[in-house]
Amino acid sequence: MTHTHVTVGGQEPFDALTLYLAGALPGFCRLSADSDGDNGVLNPPPKHWPGAAIVRGNSLARLATERIGDGDDGKGLYEFVVHGHGTRGHLAAQEMAEQVRHWQHNHRGALCPRITARPAASCAPPARDHELHVFAKKHTRITVDWPIVPGPAALLIDRGSCSAR
Repeated sequence: MTHTHVTVGGQEPFDALTLYLAGALPGFCRLSADSDGDNGVLNPPPKHWPGAAIVRGNSLARLATERIGDGDDGKGLYEFVVHGHGTRGHLAAQEMAEQVRHWQHNHRGALCPRITARPAASCAPPARDHELHVFAKKHTRITVDWPIVPGPAALLIDRGSCSAR
């Protein structure tokens, strides 16, 4: 398990993190597990959990939370942790944890990202296999532009503002 030292409250949404990871990490996927199966490795994530994961060859890293306290509101305080599975799972876990820390430091307190969708034919040149925060589809190209936290003033921003919009 790789610790990120990034925390989230029990009722605090973090869907922006999942979107950020989808654009920042090639091989990003959503992990689900058969809740009736006995897989011996992965416990199924709760139904509301996004199951963020990345695949690296025969290895996998998945984002999880670990309860570390009660939080100010008594609903829990959790740390994002990353579990690696497979021969190089620890490297994939480190890579994902680095991106969680990058999001925390550079984007978490900023304004919501700007999402732009354009017809694929109007976009030149064609996207590479993986261009950061660009999702090239058959007919559209979606770009997610992440604003940067503007320094110490970012501490005054309500971190939940993206979810309320």
